[in-house]
Amino acid sequence: MAPRQRAVSACAVIVTNGNTPFLPHAVASVRAQTVAPQRCAIVDVSPAHASHHLTPESVAAMTGGVYLIEAPEPTLGAALQRGWDALKPDDDFMWILHDDCAPAPDCLEHLIATVASDESIAIAGPKQCSWEDDSRLLEVGIVASPSGRRLDVIEAGEVDQGQWDRRVDVLAVGSAGMLLEVAAWRHLGGFDPHLGPFGDGWELGRRARLAGYRVVVAMSARVRHARAGLNGVRGKRVSARTRPARLAELATRPRPTPSPAAEIDDEDEDGPRDHVDLKRVPVLLAGNDVTREVMAGANRSASLRARRFAEAYSWAISAHPAAFIVVLLAIVFRAIGRGIRDIAAKSPSTAAIDIGVAVRIIAALDGIIAQRRAIRRVTTRSRHDLRPFQATGSDIRAHRAIIRKIRRDQALPEPLEPVAARERALYRRRSWRVCCALMVLVGICVAIAHDGGVGYAGGAFATLPHSLGSLVDASVRRGWPAATARPVQPGRCCCC
Repeated sequence: MAPRQRAVSACAVIVTNGNTPFLPHAVASVRAQTVAPQRCAIVDVSPAHASHHLTPESVAAMTGGVYLIEAPEPTLGAALQRGWDALKPDDDFMWILHDDCAPAPDCLEHLIATVASDESIAIAGPKQCSWEDDSRLLEVGIVASPSGRRLDVIEAGEVDQGQWDRRVDVLAVGSAGMLLEVAAWRHLGGFDPHLGPFGDGWELGRRARLAGYRVVVAMSARVRHARAGLNGVRGKRVSARTRPARLAELATRPRPTPSPAAEIDDEDEDGPRDHVDLKRVPVLLAGNDVTREVMAGANRSASLRARRFAEAYSWAISAHPAAFIVVLLAIVFRAIGRGIRDIAAKSPSTAAIDIGVAVRIIAALDGIIAQRRAIRRVTTRSRHDLRPFQATGSDIRAHRAIIRKIRRDQALPEPLEPVAARERALYRRRSWRVCCALMVLVGICVAIAHDGGVGYAGGAFATLPHSLGSLVDASVRRGWPAATARPVQPGRCCCC
């Protein structure tokens, strides 16, 4: 490993769909970095006529010294390309941030130190943590099969205790918080134009690996990620009830004093730097009322269509050339089979999604072929070199079987401690004995009352035997006497 010969500079690019509830957190987190980026730009992909579209005035009210670039593009890769062309920076690396991620204050510092240690590192990513609690892991690199099927090795709510810190080289990293070398980005041809917001990080990392670059995770760098796209809250806005209160809170909140480590010289040997004034940036806390209101409506089924298409598209572009036609047919027939299964399960909306995936794959066939050619142009390594970083199909099936077993076990009642189990069994036995004793006691009382001469009112009891023994003898041995019909006289009941 040969370290880089000169200092590394980075340009932060925040991609957002208008003015979202998470955007102030992302901007404030970039401003609070101990090693500030050379410049920071916000790329807005929302349409100009949208009510949540960013304006220079709204960005200036949020913070100063940030470029605003309008790029109404459908995917992350297209928006980054358009924003970079408009900004024309001369930095070595591009720091890609989503509006729903907030890096830790030392995140960029650790990312730059990682890429500076080896010139073959083209992509470095941080640990992705929960938006509410940065001690809970979400992702430490991407593990996927050769066909692009993800393997979530991180359990839900897993606490970061350094158990993944030895895993540095990975197949790919997520695009949220990714530090990407500009020269490698241009050599690879950028992100896949058909992928986004799912699968784009995996495809770029895989292509970089095939081109001979290294993809690593900086274990000391952390990013809080809300995963708004995955959770289906990307289009949600702040309610009218919460927005004025939140704006008033931000307007009256005192500005924090930056730590000595965050003090940055405004000038260097090349003249004034294009970084931001940390004193103007409020520290926004995770889990406030605004983001909590948005995350309360999380629904992952809303992103099912995009995830299913990304899975099928990734399989198509990564298939072996000899099996490409077979894979295409398998994708189409699997989508149709899923649709039939969903219809049988009375889920027509999911069936429409699966059938739509098959239609979109057929419509995107030209793009799939073009992307396979682009991958082949930059490939210098064999597919076998990716095996140490990939999961096999059996690994994914075994992992999913474990997840299903865990869910079944969670649905069962929680097992009791041995002492509590013995006490419950003893209580059940005592309860059964008491019930039996009560039934016997009631029967004895009824028999004694009948044999002791206690009479019953009503003419229907006149034909009954006078003792319990006679009643049993009449019902078991001789049977009931045949009923005789007699006319009912007016004014009298049938029992009289």
